[in-house]
Amino acid sequence: MNFKELKKKAAGHTYSSLNYVSAEDLEDVIQDFFVLCDKGVFIISEEKKQYHVLWACDDFSFVIDNIRKFIDEYNDFREEKRIFIEFVQPKDVVGLAKIGFKIVSEWLDYWVEDINKIDIQRERFSQVFTISEDEYYAASEITLRCAGQSREYEGEDYTFVREWARTRNSKVLVYKQDENVCGVCFISIYRSASAKANVLWIRELAVDPVYQRKGIASVLINKALEYGKNCGAYKSFLAVDRENFGAVRIYEKAGFHPKADHGQINMAYGCLQRTLEGTGV
Repeated sequence: MNFKELKKKAAGHTYSSLNYVSAEDLEDVIQDFFVLCDKGVFIISEEKKQYHVLWACDDFSFVIDNIRKFIDEYNDFREEKRIFIEFVQPKDVVGLAKIGFKIVSEWLDYWVEDINKIDIQRERFSQVFTISEDEYYAASEITLRCAGQSREYEGEDYTFVREWARTRNSKVLVYKQDENVCGVCFISIYRSASAKANVLWIRELAVDPVYQRKGIASVLINKALEYGKNCGAYKSFLAVDRENFGAVRIYEKAGFHPKADHGQINMAYGCLQRTLEGTGV
């Protein structure tokens, strides 16, 4: 079955984690755990640090049964390599917890429904710039210094920063103080035939720990909103872990609000659940 057929099969089920999967995500599939049947789709993709469960079904017991089989039968399973599953429904958390999984993050979508109604605070905008090529490494280093300040956040490498800066409709904003980059924000515009469907995505924001709690994150968010507004975006959204309380406060102050009580719940087996000690912003 080719990739398009697999996605079509998955779309026929009530629940699925395959909506945002690319063909490249399936390059290292463990063939013994590629299940495709009337009950659903179950795939284990082996990655550097984890085994990634990709799935689609109507009854989640199908997924749990296959995970049990993987844990019991896969001889190369190593404790230091976790099993990771995304997009778990709230009703299925208990079932996974019973076999040893723990919640490692829950991403909530926060929205500004109309950027034009936001009172954009423009203080210190003179310190925000579009990133230059010689600042890619500095931006990457800032994100890496923030690793672990929010659950599951590990930062970005130089290649990611470079590619994002060069991608059409995407931009990297940097906050500079004394000629030093001390904050970075990755944004993108999603365009549509309808003006009211144009969306600004704030993908990621990081502030060097040395400069945190100085209002830099708020400056970058407001500058991103102004950029989106000037580019014709009507709405804006971002995703934040439920337990990143400091970031949530900053986003709500800027005018973002969650759309639902629950977000994207991600769980893992064979790892210690991280304790959030800082906010990262």
